[in-house]
This record gives sequence, structure tokens and C-alpha cells, in this order.
Amino acid sequence: AVFAGSGEATASVEAADGTVWVTGRSGDTGNMGLWHYDPYTGTFAENLWSNTLGGTGSIGFAVALAPSGTVLVAGRASVGAHPDAVLWAFSGGSFASPLGSTGAYRDSASALALDGAGNAWLTGSTQDGAGNRDLAVWQSPAGYSALTLAASYHDIAFTSTPYRNEGRGLVYSQGSLWAVGTLDNSLFATWRYILNTGNLSGTLAYAAGFSALHNAAFYLSPTSSFQSPSTVVLAAPTAASFA
Repeated sequence: AVFAGSGEATASVEAADGTVWVTGRSGDTGNMGLWHYDPYTGTFAENLWSNTLGGTGSIGFAVALAPSGTVLVAGRASVGAHPDAVLWAFSGGSFASPLGSTGAYRDSASALALDGAGNAWLTGSTQDGAGNRDLAVWQSPAGYSALTLAASYHDIAFTSTPYRNEGRGLVYSQGSLWAVGTLDNSLFATWRYILNTGNLSGTLAYAAGFSALHNAAFYLSPTSSFQSPSTVVLAAPTAASFA
């Protein structure tokens, strides 16, 4: 099927009834769009959000369905001088007030997952005044009326600046969130956030040419009191290449 309007699609999810929800950005408004496709009738329903956060422009990067039937979208929206990570909730034909990360600089959410209780979790990055980006994990309890920073991953092993640690994908499994993304601008990495302890650990999955120190495990508390790299050296990663 082809939607007649203009825009950019970034993510989709299939509902139990076989219909599909798609998010991205509308080319007509420059803001986040949410489309509902019915394959049985071949029709698209368009739901466009108008930026109510004081800025211009927004985009959805991930979409998920809550047990209640609410459609959740994670992404980024301008709030003036900088963008925030944002969680949108769509139900009953309308958007609830969006939840923003309220960071001091640039925040962006790239992925979204729901845990067994229906709580929403987002990952992406949060930026400081020097342009460095830390991987971030945000939480919104079921009901989706608040968004808080649960944990962040600060680059402490590499020296390139500005560095960029960013979550790109997120999966919930057996009490943990698993994030995959970018470490220190270009390296592939995975992180694990354990829900019942609040600890975020990062393990470098592929770093050919770097020392054992950079293959160590890191543990960060949700209060961002960063600890030194673990002295336990993990097994060297298997050489691989990523497209």
C-alpha cells in the first residue's frame, strides 16, 4: 500500500487484529506522524501531532502497543533551542500530552520497549554542554503520565571528543532491558539494564584493535554515580564486521 501524502516512515508494529501502526514524520507538517493501515480495506488513517512543546519539528523513531491498547511512540521533538526525547501516547483517536525528557541540551529517544507490567522504557542519548552524548534509559510507568531518566552510560574508557554513546535498539526479556547501539562514535556495543536493581552495565561486543581494558564491563547506578571499569576482563570478542 502507498500513502498519498508525503513524509518519512521510521518504524511500524502489527496489532493483534492484523492492522499496522506506522510512525515517522509528516512531510506536510514537519512533525511526528502516526498512521494506521488496515490491510483488509487498504486504507490509511493519518494522525498528525502539532508541536505543543514550544519548538518546531518532531519525529517518531519507535512505536509499540501497550496492553491497554494505547499506541506509544518514542522519538524527538524540538522544545526551542534544543530537542528533547519524547514519549507520545495515542488512544481513543487523540494524543495525550507528550512527555519530554527536559534535558539541558540535546536528548533523543531511538527505541522503545514494554516490560511485563506494561511500563514503557526508552533508550537513546542525552548530551552535555560539550557535545558529548551518553546512552540514556528513560522510564514511563504504565498509565504514561511521567517520563524520568532511569540510568545513563558515561564514556570513561575512550578519549575521543566529543564522544557518542547512543542506544539504537531495545528489548525486554526476563527482568532486564537489553540495548544495542554505538559506543565512542563508531563501535558496536550492548548494554543490560536490570530492572529490580537499577544497574546499567555495558559490555563492548566488538572492538578489534583495542586493549583488554576496553572489553571490560562497566556498572553505572541510576543516579549517575559512575564507577571505574571492572577489573574483570571478558573474553576477547570474535572478529566480525557490521554493515
